[in-house]
Amino acid sequence: MRGDRSDSNSRLGTSADLHHKKRTTAVVASNRPPPMSRYVFSEQAFIAEIRAGDSRRFDIDLKAQRSAIITNALGAANAGTIQFSPAYVTPIKGRKCHSIPEYSAHLVLRAISSFLSRRFRIRMPDRDAIVRNVIASLSDGTPIYILRRDIKSFYESICIAPLKERLLRDKAIPRKVKLYLEHYLDSFCNEDYGIPRGVGLSALLSEWVLEPYDKEVRRAPGVYRYFRFCDDILVFCHEASPAAIAALNALPDGMSFSPEKSADYVLDGKASVSQRVSITYLGYEFSCLTAATSKKPRNLVVRISERKIKRLKTRVVLSLRSFLANNNFQLLHDRMRFLSGNYIVFRKGVNVLKSARGVKSGIYYSYQLCGEYREKFFAPHDGKELNDVDGFYRHFLCGKSNRIGQLVSARLTPSQLRVMREVSFRKGFEERFFVKFKSDRVHEIKAVWRNV
Repeated sequence: MRGDRSDSNSRLGTSADLHHKKRTTAVVASNRPPPMSRYVFSEQAFIAEIRAGDSRRFDIDLKAQRSAIITNALGAANAGTIQFSPAYVTPIKGRKCHSIPEYSAHLVLRAISSFLSRRFRIRMPDRDAIVRNVIASLSDGTPIYILRRDIKSFYESICIAPLKERLLRDKAIPRKVKLYLEHYLDSFCNEDYGIPRGVGLSALLSEWVLEPYDKEVRRAPGVYRYFRFCDDILVFCHEASPAAIAALNALPDGMSFSPEKSADYVLDGKASVSQRVSITYLGYEFSCLTAATSKKPRNLVVRISERKIKRLKTRVVLSLRSFLANNNFQLLHDRMRFLSGNYIVFRKGVNVLKSARGVKSGIYYSYQLCGEYREKFFAPHDGKELNDVDGFYRHFLCGKSNRIGQLVSARLTPSQLRVMREVSFRKGFEERFFVKFKSDRVHEIKAVWRNV
């Protein structure tokens, strides 16, 4: 009997232990943090990815239905049912640009991009910060050897295999995120090379792909300044360094430089007669003399590049031609005000977490670093190239020596012509005046030069 009682107590003890273990396991499970993907795909994360203009772009009403839209997107994201295809393909400036119609897919890709940016500490390049550093480097009086390069067909030449392997093998990336990354690559990257333009995640992945290359060029002997904005590269060396050139040429598999956009500059001051050198980079033209000394820095003149001026003139002509086709004076006036003025681009939509973040852009704010830099002094931009644009605009607005000017001036009333003559690109730069349009109107304004 004692043996039976002992066995019974033993069994009761075992049962109690099992019950305790189950409770303990339940408590541990309840305290266990949710999968990492729950942090990537969360309500807070999705709200943070809302952009100003999303309602118009995707034909939704985020103001009235944001909660339902976010909830549905969140459910689909965590269920793994988000699809990135079919996607629309639109040719822009000779390149295929992809667009995904489903808003939930965009939220997923934006959230993944933000996660990868934090995970790999990838910072998207700041154009103004780079230009300021280029100005400081060119102003330096020491001898400089400059290598200017441009990666040909940048997005189209990114090799997929190493990118895919690196993404899918990283243990810090949640499994569900990896599944979406694999789906993204399978949907858009059917060839051995090329990631899609127009899809938000691509910009971050392109930076990630070139990160090891950037490090190698920076540490190459002789290199003391290295700048890269997307596919545009500028390298400053103390001397003509074969090692620096070799590192620069060691691009990732599939990539190459555009020969017509490659140039080397020598600013060593050894020539008997100092020559003026002009370097074009990121929409600016930097002009300085080759000669300088450590005691006297170079004087540097920064202007809007010739290519950007030509594009501005092209948009003027396209706007005038559009007016001749539709006779819409107000649209013509709005287009000229938009081209010659400044405006605020909202990168984020207004939500419960933060207010809209606006970025100033336009004729001044896109080229606000123009001017003359003399040692510690700065002289404001003289606006020479903008005077040229003003003359070009007036020539095609009411000039009698060209067909467009004759037709436009014949269509405009005297009062309308007076209003149009008040448009000035130089005035927009110097006075920094702002124009304000609704997002639908901006879309209509830009439509005529979408591919220019």
